[in-house]
Amino acid sequence: MDESKRVRELSAGMRVKYQIAVALSHQAELLIFDEPTSGLDPVSRDELLTLFRAIAADGKRSILFSTHITSDLERCADDITYIKDGRLLSSAPKADFAAAFRHLRTPEDRGELTLEEIMVRTERRTFHV
Repeated sequence: MDESKRVRELSAGMRVKYQIAVALSHQAELLIFDEPTSGLDPVSRDELLTLFRAIAADGKRSILFSTHITSDLERCADDITYIKDGRLLSSAPKADFAAAFRHLRTPEDRGELTLEEIMVRTERRTFHV
């Protein structure tokens, strides 16, 4: 990070990194982020998700983050809570989460649905006429 720049002069991705660094500096037991990987390039996203896994690995700190990027959840979530229009649809360990959405499977599906398939199919059901 360029130390000579003010926060408002940083790129969107660098601002995200700065905000995360500030949050981590407090040694909080629970970190809460809203779309933490938004605006990051693929390498920075990978680094951040690796960092999140390392922070939570010992069980002393937890990270709660909201995201629409299901691949981020696939990579680092232990538990998933799906809220749609202010309503809790499901909250479960990632390994059990897909079971709550088995009703969305079609005869063509093989195995459990991915998190992206669950989200897309759930969102589409709202718009069917």
